[in-house]
Amino acid sequence: MRTEFNQFLLNLYGLVRAEPTQQFSARALDLLHRALPFDTAVWAAFTMTPGGPRDHWRYLHGIPEQMIEEYEAVKQYDILNQQAVANSGRTVNVSLATVEGVAHPAILAHAHRWGMEHTLATMHLESPLNLFTAICLYRKDLDRPFSECEREEAEAAVPHLVQAWHINNIHFLDVPPSRPITPSRARGLVDRFGVLHNHEPGLTALFRHEDPAWQGPTVPAPLMVFFENGARQYKGTAIIASLVRQLPDRTYVISVRARAAIDALSKRELAVAREFAAGRTYREIARAFGTSPTTVRSQIQIIYTKLNVRSKIDLARHVDRSS
Repeated sequence: MRTEFNQFLLNLYGLVRAEPTQQFSARALDLLHRALPFDTAVWAAFTMTPGGPRDHWRYLHGIPEQMIEEYEAVKQYDILNQQAVANSGRTVNVSLATVEGVAHPAILAHAHRWGMEHTLATMHLESPLNLFTAICLYRKDLDRPFSECEREEAEAAVPHLVQAWHINNIHFLDVPPSRPITPSRARGLVDRFGVLHNHEPGLTALFRHEDPAWQGPTVPAPLMVFFENGARQYKGTAIIASLVRQLPDRTYVISVRARAAIDALSKRELAVAREFAAGRTYREIARAFGTSPTTVRSQIQIIYTKLNVRSKIDLARHVDRSS
């Protein structure tokens, strides 16, 4: 590959932890433009429906939102999208002049109107999620089609763009946890439809532990309570899921962990366990909860029995796993 393309990859991964998520896509495509010139671009995450693609997130590079509004009326005729989806992972290189007698007049008129005379379209399928990420590059100059070399470079670049985007999202959307991520705990970014956009390692395994038939791209059906009822937590048979943050664009950061022994405690028992593990005395805990030290002592004994622990250190480990 050319030196410019190699430099693009180096700069892209340098951007991951340096650029806020809201600006990342624009900056990443600016970097790609230096190695592979184009006029406009669309970067979107979508699922396929009987009526055509339904996007769950998008960034338009040099294109107004009106284009998408008009596309909704003709997307069922978009054979380029269908071809790219059928060949996910492979970049399709199409010029409008070559499909004049094949494509539907409505989609041709739409593409001409928005300067999409030449297109490099790549669909990246995330198999654990069944979610597509599309990155399409356009040129409006009739006499400047994309070359085969440029097609190959776009095909090589898209997986890196998607991966870098995911890393950037996770890095900036939430404060990193104080402990290392383990297979028993992971976070994900979900939109208002329940579609999982990206995730930390282990999240899909946790979902399958809860629902062996789960395939994505949406979270397991019971977790939709977050988005339908405004819940803050979901307790399943195998997992505990918590809403960490709702973002301005109506996406959500969720944290999921495997159920632990401490989940068998009542709310009051858990609150007492946390206070005791933090070093509070029976008297201090009793004062905080309006009970007696004797009652607190009895509660601690019950907690120790339920968790099968024998020391405050063991109790603290259990409490830490639930936070």
